Amino acid sequence: MEPLALIHGTNAQSKSWEVQILGESVVERLRTRGVPFEYRIDLEPNGSAERNARLLSENLNEIAWSWGVQNFHLVTHSKGATDSRAYLQLYYPADKERFRILSLYSLGTPSQGTTLSDYSVLVRLWGNPADERLLSVDPVVARGLLDAYTGSWLGIVGLAPSDPALSLQTTWGMEEFNKKYKKQAGVCYYSIAGEADTNGNKTIESFEATPLIPASVVFGSLLGDRIYWVLGRTLYVTIQEVPYAFGLRRYQRLTAILAEESEPNDLTSRVESVHCESCGFQRFVTGGNSTGVYYYNHSALKNPLIMERILERIARDAVESPGMR
Repeated sequence: MEPLALIHGTNAQSKSWEVQILGESVVERLRTRGVPFEYRIDLEPNGSAERNARLLSENLNEIAWSWGVQNFHLVTHSKGATDSRAYLQLYYPADKERFRILSLYSLGTPSQGTTLSDYSVLVRLWGNPADERLLSVDPVVARGLLDAYTGSWLGIVGLAPSDPALSLQTTWGMEEFNKKYKKQAGVCYYSIAGEADTNGNKTIESFEATPLIPASVVFGSLLGDRIYWVLGRTLYVTIQEVPYAFGLRRYQRLTAILAEESEPNDLTSRVESVHCESCGFQRFVTGGNSTGVYYYNHSALKNPLIMERILERIARDAVESPGMR
């Protein structure tokens, strides 16, 4: 089997692949299986897609040279797929003279943006969600702003994303990205989405939120429940001009387009944002799963069971499409 390059996401480093999920890490599973792979690829945790694309090119060229390999599979988490898409357009045309990328696997990547980033960016315009201009805002929006405001404090201890990665992953940021970066011919794109409500009771319990929300975070399950609700209901957020009485003055207020019911999400990305067909992704369906949705939160998608399914798909593609090798 060709080697796998594991690419981390926002606000993370390569060691995130060492975190044990379901009693075992992805790194441990791949070592046990004897699969060639490299995960010690550290991009900038909150860097731009273009900057990380260059770093990825440098890393892949070094691995290809030192290992003497000619093909790679990219297994990416979250923004790692966005960085990889930028790499494939900016640097891969030259790199493929030395090696080829056969496939790109996206775990929970918000390829059409996430409204959590929308809230986090827009709340800066107000500074405090208790601002009087928000008093009449829909409670879903108010909750999202409050969580974004509270979450900004998590950035101090490294638990929240920051720019430029944060702004890139807004719905409008990814809309612009997708206009610029297109699918690369000869590379199979697969998307794997998560659903955090694993038991279907419409409530996020503590075990469904970890390790995305560390157990050490007070009221972690309550925070997870609120995030699931806000992310699932909010389609997008916008700034609206609203007149005062008699139309003498106008002010700006946030408003949102909301879904009637909460849509499936992994506490970071909505399912529909992950499965971006216009970006070139096809749903990862295997082992009886016909939807490409798996019952894990955003961080827990990096688990040995999903990695096993990816290895099966790679082996299957090698048989069904040998010309891609």
